Amino acid sequence: MSLNRVILVDVLSVLFGISSWIAVNGVWTQTPLLVQRLPEQWNLTSYVVMIVQLANIGPIVYSILKFKYSLKAVEKPCIHATLLIGSVACLLLALFWDKITVINGSKHSVAFLTLTALLAVVDCTTSVLYLPFMAHFKSKYLASYLTGQALSGLIPSLLAFAQGASDNPECITSTDTHEVYPKYPEPRFSVGVFYGCLLCLVVLSWLSFVLLNRMSRCRKEWVLYSKKSADFKGRASDRTVSTGSDVSSSDASVDSSPESCGHKSDQKLNTEPYEQTISRRTFIALLLTQAYICSLTNGLLPSIQSYSCMPYGNTAYFLAVNISSIVNPISCLIAFYVKPKWIIATLPGAIGLGTVCAIYAMVTAVLSPTPPLQHTGTGRALIVLTWVGIAGLFAYSRACIATVLRNNTAGAGHKSLFFCGVFTQIGSTVGAVIIFISTSPCS
Repeated sequence: MSLNRVILVDVLSVLFGISSWIAVNGVWTQTPLLVQRLPEQWNLTSYVVMIVQLANIGPIVYSILKFKYSLKAVEKPCIHATLLIGSVACLLLALFWDKITVINGSKHSVAFLTLTALLAVVDCTTSVLYLPFMAHFKSKYLASYLTGQALSGLIPSLLAFAQGASDNPECITSTDTHEVYPKYPEPRFSVGVFYGCLLCLVVLSWLSFVLLNRMSRCRKEWVLYSKKSADFKGRASDRTVSTGSDVSSSDASVDSSPESCGHKSDQKLNTEPYEQTISRRTFIALLLTQAYICSLTNGLLPSIQSYSCMPYGNTAYFLAVNISSIVNPISCLIAFYVKPKWIIATLPGAIGLGTVCAIYAMVTAVLSPTPPLQHTGTGRALIVLTWVGIAGLFAYSRACIATVLRNNTAGAGHKSLFFCGVFTQIGSTVGAVIIFISTSPCS
């Protein structure tokens, strides 16, 4: 990994990546509080799952726009639009999350569900929009973005932990009926304040995106895209040979191709150190692997985690969830300091070991409430290590796949990362459908 980095670009890339899935992750962390206060109660999670899957209309619409119009015409406006929608939706949720609408005599959380749908559309679209945008930068900054993306799950969890959203209820016995009922502790701050915090993070991410595009120091870390060769060509800052001019200081836009820069197109542009050409077969295999990983991490496994962990106790469940959130961004960082030749060597092992962990997690969920080694310290340690392994190994694998696709000169990094985002959503949807069919009662 090249040490010739601009820390400012790393920081802004992390902040930009934080907004990718922070809103939907925030909804899930607030579930313990929302089900107590909204009329849908425990059916609320089913509504949210359905909304997230229907939100894939966002990536479909963007894909149509991308192929109908030029990339330059739609990419940046769409990113600004998604960040605007996300900011407005978080603001409205902070104000109106608990507003109830009566429809045909039944109470419904129309405001919450509608605004959650908007956030879901935004977050689903980031897979095919934000990730490919990072291909405009040198590949070494892709790690920073993916670290920010991983933090989009960790930060809401930390906020919810500080809020006390996951605190255990206290069993209270009624003095009149002698019935026992749970009394949930009041959170340290409300759901509205939580969404206010998310709003601040989304706005900060939006500002980071603007700076990545506007600051001259950041623009120097962009790469030039040649439509003719379908390759991304690196700038001179990573090499000792000069391209003859500083594009960022000229009137030419960094979005333009070398041919649009006059005689500069006749000069040899520097390629990035780790650019490589992968075969079509390898390209398809990587995309299918990405879909497979996301079908597990975004579809199948989240739905069964409570069944897998809870029989081992609240402590084991708490550790599995929270340590996994910490390991996720760390794994992304590790992937960026692995040399390209080691990525290819370690990727199959990481996926294989992650699959073994996933199988064990599924076995414990199927055998719940009496999974193996239930009342032993070994069983508790094993289930925590299993879920931490799933998070770490698959996060590392996704980062490695993104790095290889970004450095693919045959299909251009931007195009490769776009398809990576598409297959991310396909895999997530397939996994969610499979678990929905598997857990639905037979008619």
